[in-house]
Amino acid sequence: MKIFGKTIVRIGKPIQSLPEFFNIIHEKLRIDPDCKLLFRGEHRDYGETALLPQVFRNDNWIQNEDVMLNNYIAKFHEAFPKGISTFDIIVNADHFSLPSRVLDVSYSPLTALYMACNPDSTDINDDPIVYIFELPKRDIHNWNSDTVALLANLARMKGNFDVTNPNHDTLSTLIHTIREEKYDYYNLYEGKEHEYKNILNQIICVESKMLNQRISNQRGLFFLFGINGTKQNFKGLSFNDSVRISSIAIQKEKKDEIMKELTVYGYDKMTMFPDMENVCEAIKAEFKQTI
Repeated sequence: MKIFGKTIVRIGKPIQSLPEFFNIIHEKLRIDPDCKLLFRGEHRDYGETALLPQVFRNDNWIQNEDVMLNNYIAKFHEAFPKGISTFDIIVNADHFSLPSRVLDVSYSPLTALYMACNPDSTDINDDPIVYIFELPKRDIHNWNSDTVALLANLARMKGNFDVTNPNHDTLSTLIHTIREEKYDYYNLYEGKEHEYKNILNQIICVESKMLNQRISNQRGLFFLFGINGTKQNFKGLSFNDSVRISSIAIQKEKKDEIMKELTVYGYDKMTMFPDMENVCEAIKAEFKQTI
């Protein structure tokens, strides 16, 4: 099965222990030194919808992506000073589970393994999956790049945004929006309409600011998804040719044992989700007593 243009190679049989996981990662570390390894954990193999950002999982979400983002900004406007980038706002919203067009990944394989085996998951009858992305360092974009601004601001466009419609000057609307955070963007855009249309159908990897402790602790970065002509259409998007993806399955019966091992290495709920509420829940759980 291909996902976003990539055939994902499953590595061996489902692993049963942390040492097995380490052995696979150590083999992967022997790749080209000009490449980076990135990791993502998912609770199970979601088939054709694996690696799909949350906003694309519901037609009403993608149709109203701009409304949801604007409502979020309105509710927490003090957190977003003038000039903050749209990408930063999206990452912040994603942190609090607002459906977004970013897919979070990590430099840390153990972070991905924790996320895959997370005991809070409802998919208890399925083998969790850790995905491994191999891509050249040059393909990782800085949060402040013009390409990031272009793709991120698609989130501010209305649900009928359509670059294939010659009767609508949709790109001008997009560029005008971007100029609010990058004042010289129009000069980069003028006369390059065709080039910019081609940029919109990409999936790019972005190294973000360390906006909060969770991103820092999880060593997080993001894949940012564009569109395929229209706002509603993510099908036909593909990762860059230089990206390789493989996956490791974890035997579901061994999840609890692996989670205990991860705790020894410092990967627990308080570390992965260091918000006050989650820290308190973790402390409470440690001293839980039945009566």
